Amino acid sequence: MCSLRYVETVLLVGFLALALPAAAMADWDPGDPYKMHCPQMPDLDGWDVDFQHFTIDQPETAFPADDWECTQTGPVTDFHFWVSMKGDTLESNPLGEVPFTIRFLGAWIFGNLPDGGNGYSVPNIADLKWGGFVENFAQVRHWATSPQGWFDPLTGEVTPGDHDHIYQVNVTGITEIPGQLSPPFVQEKGEIYWLRLGVYAQNEADEWVDLGWKTTDGQFMDDAVYMYRDLVHNIEEYRELIIDGESRDLSFVITPEPATLSLLALGCLGALLRRRKSKA
Repeated sequence: MCSLRYVETVLLVGFLALALPAAAMADWDPGDPYKMHCPQMPDLDGWDVDFQHFTIDQPETAFPADDWECTQTGPVTDFHFWVSMKGDTLESNPLGEVPFTIRFLGAWIFGNLPDGGNGYSVPNIADLKWGGFVENFAQVRHWATSPQGWFDPLTGEVTPGDHDHIYQVNVTGITEIPGQLSPPFVQEKGEIYWLRLGVYAQNEADEWVDLGWKTTDGQFMDDAVYMYRDLVHNIEEYRELIIDGESRDLSFVITPEPATLSLLALGCLGALLRRRKSKA
């Protein structure tokens, strides 16, 4: 029969084996920690908002954005969001393999402008907190399968039942890269911020593909927005994300950095060790 000391030792080693690697994993799943008002989970029957509209000359970026409330002060080094690829059906991709590679992933954090001039809040362009290209910090995995629609905000095109696959993009471990990327932005508890994304991806043939940011099944404050440009009439403004007559938000989650999770795990381990010594 095993001694109590042996059993406690095995439990401690097992705790380390499970807790520390988990803190370093890039994926995020429901139940994992977060530091925003709540995770905005992808709507399995929702829509994907095209990040850009490809034209003959060059792609025009829609720059979709959504807001969150900070619930834990600290650097924003990790965030996760959900996407789909236009036309990515079960018939064309039965195994759910990731059919694209992210070539450019631009992320920007703005302060909140409560009234953007049209009666709803928007990113405060004059209050850019942080921004840069972070594709080297991103990993993609297949998340789920469910029929979803496609929305091109720059043309207004709506295509129900366009695709089936949902992918999770995990951006983790953002650090300063001198001359290229500034230190991570330190968010403050209770403040409202906006995350704006621009994503470009290619398939195995190095052809550009359409990726869309997936809508969520909940709502926080005002709608998500996208950048609308009309060069003929000199219009450039953020417009509410309304699809099929309904207000929409976008799916993403801001999470604690892995170092924080590791410290939490070590803290719990220390408590167990102290308890063990007190019993010795």
